[in-house]
Amino acid sequence: MIAFWNRYEAWFGYDIEGFKNARDTLAVNDIKYKFRIVNNTSRTLSHLKHARTYYLYVHKKDAEEAAFLLR
Repeated sequence: MIAFWNRYEAWFGYDIEGFKNARDTLAVNDIKYKFRIVNNTSRTLSHLKHARTYYLYVHKKDAEEAAFLLR
């Protein structure tokens, strides 16, 4: 189980394509992950480049492998 006390932030960014690629890379390599998407703007400004921030978390025991794969 990935809880907030034993998780490692493996990736974060503003690009949905980068998020999908990172998520797919972890899934193909059988690394369990959790994600969080933060909306940084109001509804009227959602077209901005940094409108959302995407976070991917893995268990601390998988942190080194995830960091290597996501480089």
